[in-house]
Amino acid sequence: MGNRGDLHAPDGSYGGKLSARDAWISCLLIHQSGRKITFERPGRYYPLFFLDEAVAMAVGHRPCGECRAEMLDEFKGAWKRALGLPASRFVSARQMDEVLRQPPTAQVEFDLSAMPVAQLPDGTFVDVEGHGACLFWGGSLLPWHWHGYESPILFSKSARHRVLTPASMVRVLANGYRPVVHHSVVSWCTALKAGNDLLA
Repeated sequence: MGNRGDLHAPDGSYGGKLSARDAWISCLLIHQSGRKITFERPGRYYPLFFLDEAVAMAVGHRPCGECRAEMLDEFKGAWKRALGLPASRFVSARQMDEVLRQPPTAQVEFDLSAMPVAQLPDGTFVDVEGHGACLFWGGSLLPWHWHGYESPILFSKSARHRVLTPASMVRVLANGYRPVVHHSVVSWCTALKAGNDLLA
């Protein structure tokens, strides 16, 4: 689940206007403490539901510091490695949020368009003509769908597609952060490996 602050209109429906909230976060549906999570909280936040964390990262959401503290620590570690900072350097969530809230075009610190798909880190989304948003994972491209990821598509390892995941997030992924992905990703990758083992 994602949170971008209170997006409610006066009548309680979706207002269609971004909140002034600085933090765009991804949360658990069930709190680690077992405490019930209330999804509708006008004045606090409007729930946004993602298929998985890779999708959340593609739209600029980092792990929540309350319900996903361990994942946030891992995210921070990858963030610091991406910037060449020592592990001991303190980086606040607010510092990261200031970057993540910038438009994707303002985050380009290296040219993703010149990078072949096969060189992108797992967890990156690209736009493939005829298939839409596809997740790169384990050497495969899996088209996104509401119900999960569809069967991997054939692609050239040297192909270049428009990268949908913000550059700052791609750098985090490239420096070791592993997002939680939908179970269909594991299923497809397992099936592909089994097929390759049979052909070997």
